Amino acid sequence: MPSEPKPQPLDRRKRKSRAALRRSLVELIAAKPYDAITIEDITEAADVARATFYAHYHDKAELLREACSELIGELTERATALAPYDTPIYTGAPIVEIFRHAGEHRDLYRLVLSGEGGATPRTDMIAALRDSVANVFSGLAHRLGREPRVPMTAITTAFVGALLLAIEKWLAGDLDGGPADLAALFVQGQVNGLEWALGFDHGQFSFQPPPG
Repeated sequence: MPSEPKPQPLDRRKRKSRAALRRSLVELIAAKPYDAITIEDITEAADVARATFYAHYHDKAELLREACSELIGELTERATALAPYDTPIYTGAPIVEIFRHAGEHRDLYRLVLSGEGGATPRTDMIAALRDSVANVFSGLAHRLGREPRVPMTAITTAFVGALLLAIEKWLAGDLDGGPADLAALFVQGQVNGLEWALGFDHGQFSFQPPPG
C-alpha cells in the first residue's frame, strides 16, 4: 500500500505570516479575555489581511492550538535537555526550567491550564509532559537496573498532575517564590515517592539542588 505523501514545508512568506498571527494572539491573550478576542483583533495586531488568516486557519481555536503546540515543543525540549539519564541524583533542574518557562509565558499557561482555550491545548500539554517524564523515568530505571513497582502511566499521571497544579497556583499568586524555590519544594515532596515507585530502595534516589 503506497504511503501518503509528506506535507510540503511552508515557504518563507507563509511561515512569516503564521508566526505573526501566533505572536499577535499571544500578545492579545495578555491584554484581554480569550473569548473577547476576534479575528479582526488578531489580523490588525499582526498587520495582515483577514483573507491571510483564513488562508492558514479555520478559526482562532486552530491558531491557538498551533501557538500552544509551539509552546509545548519549546518547553519539552528545554526541560528534557536537563533531565538525569544515568544517576539516581535528581537536581530538579528540568522542573526549574518548566517553572521558568511558565513564568515567561504566564498568560498563555493560565489560558491552557484553566481550559478556557478549549480542552485540546490542555490535553496536549498534559500528554506531552507525561511522555517526556515517562521517557526520563523509565530510561533512568532501565539504565540503573531497576524495575518500577508502579505502572509508568500511574507515576507520570501523579507527577505531571501535581506539577501542573503547582504551576497553576503559582501563576495565580497562591504560591510564593521564584522558579528555583518552587522547583525545590516540589521535587522534595516527590523524591521519596518516586524512589519507591521507580524501584529504588530507601536512600538510593536523592534530591540535590542545582548549584546557584
